[in-house]
Amino acid sequence: MQGLTDENAGLKEHMKSIQDAFDKLKAMAEQQGIGKQMKKLMHESGLNAYLCRKVFTRLYEDAVHRIERRYRRSKKMLEEKEKEFRRTARDLNKEFAESNCVFMNIHRAKVGNRGPGGGAGAKEA
Repeated sequence: MQGLTDENAGLKEHMKSIQDAFDKLKAMAEQQGIGKQMKKLMHESGLNAYLCRKVFTRLYEDAVHRIERRYRRSKKMLEEKEKEFRRTARDLNKEFAESNCVFMNIHRAKVGNRGPGGGAGAKEA
């Protein structure tokens, strides 16, 4: 998450520098008497939509919020899958521990009464 935060801070700084350059270009065009032509060209080229401060900021903030929501959803899904995995493993362990199959009887005879998982110092039968 820290990497995303750092990347977002860098992008935000970069966006600010682009916006500042755009504002400077508009002011220079106004000073030289070509402000109207500049606005028309910016509108026709579509740059105005990308460099309009309100739209640009809103789009950036929307992107950041989407990333944060995706991160929270992914984290929640991972936690749910981990819970499901633990529950399944516990159920399987219980089922095998209570099982009366030949394999489990042989295994129990080998490991003795160590219980599920056993231990490094347990005696073998």
